[in-house]
Amino acid sequence: MHQYKLISPRTLSLIFLVTLAIVPPSIFLVRNYCFLVRCLPERNFDINMFNIPKNYLPLNATVNPLVRPSDLNGAIEGGETTIYWFSSDNGASKSTTYSIKRYPTLDAAIVTYANKLDSDFKSYDLSLTLEKKIHADEHYTGCGVGKITGRYRCVVLLRYEEFIVTISSSTDISFGSQNLKEIVYLYDEIFNQVVLSD
Repeated sequence: MHQYKLISPRTLSLIFLVTLAIVPPSIFLVRNYCFLVRCLPERNFDINMFNIPKNYLPLNATVNPLVRPSDLNGAIEGGETTIYWFSSDNGASKSTTYSIKRYPTLDAAIVTYANKLDSDFKSYDLSLTLEKKIHADEHYTGCGVGKITGRYRCVVLLRYEEFIVTISSSTDISFGSQNLKEIVYLYDEIFNQVVLSD
């Protein structure tokens, strides 16, 4: 017959205090699929504030608001949109697709970023160089012929903590790689203020 030794209340209190000293209290929250892992902070802003302003796009662009995607693919919130315009040089239809998603944990965002980079962005070279240093934890910019569309596009992939931003855009005389860089710099400032400074 086994004899069990009970832990004294004093020992339990000591274990609890040591655990609190080592592990942040947020680890004990169960929220947004977050259990026994470091939970992310509550955010005091709406994801819709990240719409691309119309003055950063071609004059004839049709700017649609961000809408929640039907499949968040592991994210806890997100918005995506496609912006259309007609090329000023030949009248062809052009587009920019834009997506922002928030993941439940930092690890989930890091893994998703790596997977996107490995699968979706392999066909783009690094010809889109940012002249300014940005605050993103990870970023990739490039242009090339997309493996899905077979068309020349410029792409941006940014990660700010648990957020991932993806931009894929046609380019022409009215909207070139420099315009795309200006959007990256704009969002970098916004993310630096509202996410990284939290």
